[in-house]
Amino acid sequence: MKTGHLLDELINITQISKSDFALKMDMSPSGLSKILSGNRLPFEKEKSEFSYRVAKLIADATFEYNCYFKFQNIFPIIYNFSTKNDLEEFLTCAVEYALDQDFAYVNNRNNDYPTTEHCYLGAKATQNMYCILGSDYLTTYKNENLEFYSTTPFYNKFYFEIFPKVEILSAFHYPKMSFNHLINYDYLDSANDDFCLNFLRAIELMQRVGDFNLWTIDDTITNSFLLLKGHFLITFSVQLDGTPIMTYIRHKTYLSSFYNSMMSKNARKLSFSRKEAQATLLNHPKLIDKFINRGIVASYNFVPFGFFLTKEELHKSFEDRKLTDSILNMLNTTMYGDSAFYLNIDSLTSFYNNGKLIVPLLGTVIINQKDRLNFFKRYDPAISETKKNKLNVLNCDLPKVSIIHANGLSIIYTTDSEYKKEKFHLVKTNRIHETLMKSISTGNLKEMNFNVDLWNSYLGELTSKPASKF
Repeated sequence: MKTGHLLDELINITQISKSDFALKMDMSPSGLSKILSGNRLPFEKEKSEFSYRVAKLIADATFEYNCYFKFQNIFPIIYNFSTKNDLEEFLTCAVEYALDQDFAYVNNRNNDYPTTEHCYLGAKATQNMYCILGSDYLTTYKNENLEFYSTTPFYNKFYFEIFPKVEILSAFHYPKMSFNHLINYDYLDSANDDFCLNFLRAIELMQRVGDFNLWTIDDTITNSFLLLKGHFLITFSVQLDGTPIMTYIRHKTYLSSFYNSMMSKNARKLSFSRKEAQATLLNHPKLIDKFINRGIVASYNFVPFGFFLTKEELHKSFEDRKLTDSILNMLNTTMYGDSAFYLNIDSLTSFYNNGKLIVPLLGTVIINQKDRLNFFKRYDPAISETKKNKLNVLNCDLPKVSIIHANGLSIIYTTDSEYKKEKFHLVKTNRIHETLMKSISTGNLKEMNFNVDLWNSYLGELTSKPASKF
């Protein structure tokens, strides 16, 4: 991140002329122009004052509700600023970071093999620098293959106020970025109840912007980290008083050593693309039956799955009859068996709007607009009050995933907005199911008491709105 480029982008966001900005900074326009072009830097002893004044000017001109979207071109990893002071602190850190990079270059400091590294103490400093560092590397190396490895503490109580607020803005997609998250089941099973939705949201978010994979290792994970292979290592720890601390490491020799040590821990991949899953099923055709025989306990469907499609409709849409029948068997067992069945309002609305129903491992089936209301009638028996395990509808903000849970194993399904880029994450734990059920029973996830009258009222409201025609 170069100071000149950063300032140029920030000034353009404010829509203040460069001459006016220079005057507000008590600089000459030519002096500012030299900084923007990279031909001059402020004195190093003036770094803090210069950074603060730039940040204050930018914050005064840009702060408003959801203003963080304005900065997405330079900070694709960012969070929503609650106050103008939050934005000032963030921009101060960003300008200081850019200046430090330029000072190191001018003074011939070797950033690849430094003799000292950087630590950031406290939740706010950690949050700011996590976003700034990540954004710098994503924008600088966006055309290169980027391999991230992480045990980022999404479910650590000391970091709970940091990571759930961080966003990777969905307007960005990095086809050459892979994000690999390592978990240890013992640690996962002992995590607090708040972790579940944050964990699922993180999976959905990372899958939207790159290629996300879950891995498990045998060793207990004692330290949390984020490694960008060949570029940096960020470690997270907690002081005795509970204060979080983040350490930023760039030494190339150590990065290589750390990566080799990590990969020697018998890491096993838990995530599979559609192609990988199909190949596995071709070699092991009984896997779906084995999953069903575990005993499907519950399913949570926050994307529109094709549970009520018929065998004839599926055979008409897909050529692989054997795989189609296996998937249909799993969907029917999930829907009509003794398992708890949950979906959310958003998935129903999404289906009505675009007519697309997901059939995992196969693709989508599109229902014409004129037929969608009749298709919804297939839900009626599940809505009936007399059905023992009726369909349960949630009305709250939920990650766009689907989870089918059998005893001891959850399959977490993610896809992109076009329902083409599928991922299946196989997690051998009851923890996700248990925390979702607890959140529903305690009311943290709002369950609607749907009956036939309320269902018909919902359909009437839904069909009064325009939908896509196919």
